[in-house]
Amino acid sequence: MEHVRRVYDTILANEITQFFAAAIIVILVFSILARLPGLVRLFGTFNRSGATVLTTLGVLGTFVGIFLGLLAFDVANIDASVPKLLEGLKIAFSTSILGMAAAILLKIFQAIVPAPSSTSGDVTPDVIHATLLSINESIETAARDQRNSLDEVRQAISADSDGSLLTQVQK
Repeated sequence: MEHVRRVYDTILANEITQFFAAAIIVILVFSILARLPGLVRLFGTFNRSGATVLTTLGVLGTFVGIFLGLLAFDVANIDASVPKLLEGLKIAFSTSILGMAAAILLKIFQAIVPAPSSTSGDVTPDVIHATLLSINESIETAARDQRNSLDEVRQAISADSDGSLLTQVQK
């Protein structure tokens, strides 16, 4: 229990870690909400890319923490610089752990909770009938256009006029 308390204190001790922790928690919550049927339209993008964003935030926090630790590191004064470097490494590791843990939790949640269906509304016999009528009308229009085009090709090949292909070949 003491270890959990120290981890919690480490996360809350630094504003940068707090920022990354808050961002990771918000993305995790939005990604979970995106899995719920009524909220798919609002948070649908999070449903697809939440785990990737969480992992990426953790890795970004890692680089920020290492960068800050190295930024404060002074080669001329190593003894005074080591605590600052270690603080940066705390940021790095805590954000990585948070990002990966959140991504794993989200993946587990997504495996347990089925994805919401993408169909909107109920499909009734009237909707099916209207759709089939529309498809039938489209097929009839396409067949009529094809018939007209074939008639034009036949006329161009075998008509009695001077412009037909048959007349040109006979000349």
